Amino acid sequence: MFGELEKLKKEGIIKHLGFSFHGDPTMLREVIKEHKWDFCQLQINYLDWEVVNADELYQIADEAGVPIIVMEPLRGGVLCNLPDKAVEKLKQECPDDTQASFGLRWVASKKRVFSLAA
Repeated sequence: MFGELEKLKKEGIIKHLGFSFHGDPTMLREVIKEHKWDFCQLQINYLDWEVVNADELYQIADEAGVPIIVMEPLRGGVLCNLPDKAVEKLKQECPDDTQASFGLRWVASKKRVFSLAA
């Protein structure tokens, strides 16, 4: 199937060839190693960075030089409805910012995250 997708890309029907990923680090290494990708889509946010292996998945894509499109940067809105104690701590640093802006700014600070400006 990848060969057909590459053919469509060469014909200009597909502009960027990538994939959305929902597996473990071993599988991501395998997928990235198998083909040349223009991007991969990973679930990246500051909660999953610590709670699940988002940091490792990011590192794998970064080392391979594969740009990342982020899914769930605010974890389905969870990071927009933080406990009061967490909000107070964030507001001490940036009193005028929203909970959503903290999460989006954190994701955007990662160098491998795809940007139209890049």
